Amino acid sequence: MNKKVPLKSERNLIKTFITEYRNLEKKVSNIEINLYPHYFEKGIDAYKSEAGLTGNYIRKTLKSTVALQSKLNIFNTKFSHSYIVTTRIMGFDGRKILLYQELLLKNELLATLQTLSISFDIKMRKSCQFEPEINERLKKIYDNHFNLPLPEDFSPLFELTAS
Repeated sequence: MNKKVPLKSERNLIKTFITEYRNLEKKVSNIEINLYPHYFEKGIDAYKSEAGLTGNYIRKTLKSTVALQSKLNIFNTKFSHSYIVTTRIMGFDGRKILLYQELLLKNELLATLQTLSISFDIKMRKSCQFEPEINERLKKIYDNHFNLPLPEDFSPLFELTAS
C-alpha cells in the first residue's frame, strides 16, 4: 500500500476466453472491444482488494461501492494473451472516488476508463462515508497517487475535494 505507482493487475486476463474465440481471431477488434470492460473489472478487483473492500467486508458491514458514471476511451484494439491494467485514484473525498485506469499491451496504451464510484450502504440504500479503516486505506493509496504525473489529455469527470 506504500507504492507510489498505480496499482497493477498483470495476469493472463483472457485465458478463459481464448478457447472460445480461438477460431475468431479475424474478428479480433470486435471481440477485444467487448472484452475491455472485463479487463478493467480485473483492475477494479485489484484496487478493491488493496483498499480492503473485500467480499468479507461487504458481508460484515453491508456496505459496498457503486459506480455512478464512467467514461471509456478506446484508442486501439489488439489481440494478446496478456494485458496490463493500471488503476489510480485521481480523486477522493471520503464518500466518492474517481478512478482512472489504463489498459496496456506492453507499453502501448489501448484504452482508458474513468469511473466515479460512491460508498453505498446496502441496507439503507443510500450513499455513506467509507468506514474509518477503509477510508484510511483509500486515503493512503490516494496520497501515494496524488503526485504522480497526470496522464496525457486527462480531463476528470468530476473534481473531488476532501471533506
